[in-house]
Amino acid sequence: MLVLIYFMAALLTAMIETTFFWCCKYRSKAFLTYVFAVNILTNVLINQVLRVAYPFFSSCIYYLIFLLELGVFISEFILLSAYLRKDYARIFILVFLANLITWSLGEVLF
Repeated sequence: MLVLIYFMAALLTAMIETTFFWCCKYRSKAFLTYVFAVNILTNVLINQVLRVAYPFFSSCIYYLIFLLELGVFISEFILLSAYLRKDYARIFILVFLANLITWSLGEVLF
């Protein structure tokens, strides 16, 4: 059951953030596939770290989640801006907004 929740969270996150970039006029199939793959990777990694770390950091789990989400944001910004090699300020803002949207939806749904 837990694996199914992780899978659905990763898939939903990747779909929402990919759609968000598509709506922001990034229509290249290669770039959107890259966005999707990066989001699957970062979502799986953050959930695995949380699964392993929870027993040790349960009293301060929200601080850990914040730090991990910050790491995801920075990682996605670096990976997406390295792929595009332009529009760094715009990518920074869009990655921030995409992560804010999916984080907010995750708080509501999960």
